[in-house]
Amino acid sequence: MDAFIGSDKDVRLLAYRMSLDRFNSKYNDFNSNQKAVLKEYINSVDNSTRLREFYIDKTNEIKTQLIEINQLTKNLVTKIKIDEIINIITIPGKTHKIKDNNIVDLLQYYDLVKELEHANR
Repeated sequence: MDAFIGSDKDVRLLAYRMSLDRFNSKYNDFNSNQKAVLKEYINSVDNSTRLREFYIDKTNEIKTQLIEINQLTKNLVTKIKIDEIINIITIPGKTHKIKDNNIVDLLQYYDLVKELEHANR
């Protein structure tokens, strides 16, 4: 890290640009909800209370979406699986610290919602 900080300004800008391009290409397929989660996670790195409130709001939103999707689903096996997922999603308490795994779970839940919405069309 010290070598990077001591590098020429052009080298640092090039490294930053390459990192940014790699980041953007990796997360290019995210939908708007997933991008919002990632943005909030990055911006709230020093504010765990704000991140926890955001996480709680988004998990409640996902649960509501899954309940609505479940009502429209005709396949009994899929309905059972969606019910289990709804039961798995837990809302953290006031003292719970949001960790990386929680954010990954949230991103995966949004991916699941997207797939289920596409399957019900």
